[in-house]
Amino acid sequence: MAFGWYAIQTDPQRELDLWRDLDALGVESYFPALPPKINDSNKGVVRPYLPGLVFVRIDPDRIDINTLEYIPHSQGIVRAEGLAARIPSDFIFALKRRMVELERTGSALPEGRDQADPTWLADAPFEGYRAIFNSELSGDQRVVALVKMLSEQRTTFGPRRAADDDPSRAATQRPPDSH
Repeated sequence: MAFGWYAIQTDPQRELDLWRDLDALGVESYFPALPPKINDSNKGVVRPYLPGLVFVRIDPDRIDINTLEYIPHSQGIVRAEGLAARIPSDFIFALKRRMVELERTGSALPEGRDQADPTWLADAPFEGYRAIFNSELSGDQRVVALVKMLSEQRTTFGPRRAADDDPSRAATQRPPDSH
């Protein structure tokens, strides 16, 4: 298994709990969450952008990825063809950028763009996976698109790159405020 990002499937509606547990264990993790809706009667409730998933950055020399399956609220590593599905660092970077944009603008699509605009997601090789970045879709639809991307990743993303191991590319994130 290579050093990099992986997805852990969570128990239903337990993304934040798993993310906090991973943080407490010192495991670098990322939980993409949508900002609360202005008219939302549940203000302050964390809404997962990709329900049922938390991302972890694992150094196999430090942590056995299989041990993460035994953390409370974890249902295990997302796998493709029986192997832990590695997620490109560029994808995590694009996802983090998208979450910042959603928090800043509250817009479902990037500023000045609409769904018909084919350039609204210019981050190759993710252009074919716009659904993952479209917050107008349900979280479940975005997860389906991500799983499809992961199942095709061997042919889509090619060999591992040195940029995937660059710790400076990893942005740290504190737990979302859930009050």
